[in-house]
Amino acid sequence: MALVFNPRTGVFEERLNANPPKIKSFCKIGDDSILSGTEYILKWDIEDYEKIHIDGIDCTNLSDYKFTAFNSGNITHTIIATNELGSSSLALELTVLDCPQIEFTSSKNIIESVSDDTVELRWRIQHAQTIEIHYDNKIEQINDTGGMTVCPTENTTYTICVKALDGKSVVEVSQRIELHKPSTVSFEIDKPFTLPGVPVVVSWNVENAKKVELQGEGEVEFSSSRVLQFERETTVKLIVEDTFGVIEYEKTVYMLPIPQIRALLVPTPTFIQNVKLQINQPRLALKLKFPKLEFRIKDIDIPKQPSMKTVCLVENSYPKRVNNVLETVKQIFKSISKWNR
Repeated sequence: MALVFNPRTGVFEERLNANPPKIKSFCKIGDDSILSGTEYILKWDIEDYEKIHIDGIDCTNLSDYKFTAFNSGNITHTIIATNELGSSSLALELTVLDCPQIEFTSSKNIIESVSDDTVELRWRIQHAQTIEIHYDNKIEQINDTGGMTVCPTENTTYTICVKALDGKSVVEVSQRIELHKPSTVSFEIDKPFTLPGVPVVVSWNVENAKKVELQGEGEVEFSSSRVLQFERETTVKLIVEDTFGVIEYEKTVYMLPIPQIRALLVPTPTFIQNVKLQINQPRLALKLKFPKLEFRIKDIDIPKQPSMKTVCLVENSYPKRVNNVLETVKQIFKSISKWNR
């Protein structure tokens, strides 16, 4: 029986069989193949140890340790376990295989949905056991170097699947091609010609855009208008950003010169000949209605132009019922006499 100090408990312990540490196992988790650029884990099972080191790394208080394989080829890891009675070591040799190298490019990743644009896919692959390309629920075997021309009608993902040299690991690289509508822009000015200080209305309507800016105003709504005034010829810019990039639209407002009137002279009219004026006095249109007289006149000679004396005699020689009639005739003759004068 031996008395052995246990550093983990801090006391001396009696042991029937005092021996150096015993390494029961030292291996990699999983299979032995490793691809360069990947991580792998080593684990161990050791008895009667005080210290454990792997490649100079203190792993005393650990049960496993993670490493990274940077280069291909054979690598060796050595684990050393020690106690006061001695040490034990064990080496583990592993093989690191080249990881598949994939170069997969696309001439475009976004195309217009309203066009028949085509896309060129190109690839170059190294350190692969098998190579496939997957798209539209199709699987095709391809060579390690090549390409293809595609014309998708909807959003499509093209994926190259490569089986590594270990026969189990698979590496995938994808290119996604999306179809988008280009922006449509209506940009108008109500009058391209104006006078300094006279306002103009700038209006626009944009669809399928990410952002719209009006120069001097910053970001604006997709559909709006502004009333602007200019003192000189000015170019108004509308900046539209869509999926395919940035496009600038321009409208120029031209200035008309302000008319200047120095004086307004009106000459005095000159008459070159005499003007004869003639005024025509209107004539009276007199319409007379003579009453119908029914009475007998005996032995009275009425001259063509009777005198007032004659009329009076006639008036007195007849009854009163004809006086009114005679008075009427009298007035008629008076009127005729006046006009004849």
